[in-house]
Amino acid sequence: MGKVLFVTAAVSGEDALKGVLRQAGLAPVDLAQSAGEARRKLNTGGYTLILINVPLPDETGRELAIYAAEKTDAAVMVLVKTGFEEALGALGREHGIYLLSKPLNRQFLLQSLQFISHAQKRLFQLKERNDELLRLLQDEKQAGRAKCYLVQHEQMTEAAAHRYLEAEAMKNHMKRSQIIDRVIDTYGKIGEDKE
Repeated sequence: MGKVLFVTAAVSGEDALKGVLRQAGLAPVDLAQSAGEARRKLNTGGYTLILINVPLPDETGRELAIYAAEKTDAAVMVLVKTGFEEALGALGREHGIYLLSKPLNRQFLLQSLQFISHAQKRLFQLKERNDELLRLLQDEKQAGRAKCYLVQHEQMTEAAAHRYLEAEAMKNHMKRSQIIDRVIDTYGKIGEDKE
C-alpha cells in the first residue's frame, strides 16, 4: 500500500501509531495538524489511507472525512473518542468511512489496518481492471467506427474492413489503433465536408 496521511492535533503517541502503521505495511506517513493542512496535502494526491484523529483544531473532522472519501480513492479511517461514535456513525453507512474508538487497542488497530490495507489493494486491482476494460471498450468502439467508414466509403464488407485494419498496421509497422485513428481522421473529414 502507498502513503498514509495522519491528521491529528495531538502529536503525542504519533511515534507509536507510526510503528503500528509500519507493522501493517503502511508507510511512509505524512502528518497534518489541521483539516486545512490535510486538504492541501490531499490535493497533491498519492495517499491510500487517510487516518483522522478527531476532533481537529479547525473543525470536527467529520467534514474532512467526507471530503477525503468523496475526492480521493483512499481508504478513510476516523479515530473517535468512545461515546462519540454515534454522532459520527452515519459516516460509515453513508460514505464508507471506517470508525475506530479511542483509546485504541494496539492489536485491534493493527488488525483493522491490515484489513483495510488488503481491502484497499483489492479495490485498486478492481479499479485498474475496470479502467482496462473501459479502454478496450473504447478501442473497440473506435474500431467499429473505422470499419463503418471503410464499409461506407470503400464498399468493403465488415470482415474485409477488419482484415484491412490488421494488414495496414502490419505493413506500416504501426499499432492497429494508429491505423484506426488515421481511417477515422480521413473519412470523418469527408463526412464533415458533405455537411
